Amino acid sequence: MNRHAQTGFSLLEVIVAFVVFALVASVALSIASRALTGADRSARYQLAVMVAESLLDRAAVELPPPGTELRGEDPAGLPWTMRLEPVPGFDGPDILLLRVEAQVQLDPERSVLLETLILAPVPE
Repeated sequence: MNRHAQTGFSLLEVIVAFVVFALVASVALSIASRALTGADRSARYQLAVMVAESLLDRAAVELPPPGTELRGEDPAGLPWTMRLEPVPGFDGPDILLLRVEAQVQLDPERSVLLETLILAPVPE
C-alpha cells in the first residue's frame, strides 16, 4: 500500500485558524474603537476649554457689570454660562475685584469650569 504524503491543511486546521484570526481581529478592532472614542472625547474637551478661555478674555475686555450672568451657545453647539460677581471684602479705591466664572457644558454629566479674577473700575 502506498501512503501519499499529506498536502495542504485539514478542515479542522482551517477552522481553528479562522477562530484564532477572528479573536485577534475582534481585540484589535475593540482597541481601535476605544482609541477613536478617546481621541474624540479629548478633542471635544479641548474645544470646551478654548471656549471657556475665550469667555474669560471676553469678560476682561467687555467688562459686563457685576452680578451679570450671560448664557449662550458656541458655533459647535456647546452651551456656556458666564458669571461675574464682586469678591467680598476687597475695598479698593474706585476698583472692584471681580470673580469671573466660565462654564461650558460638554454633555449632561460633564462640563468645563474656569475661573479668574479681574480688576474693574467701580460702575458709576
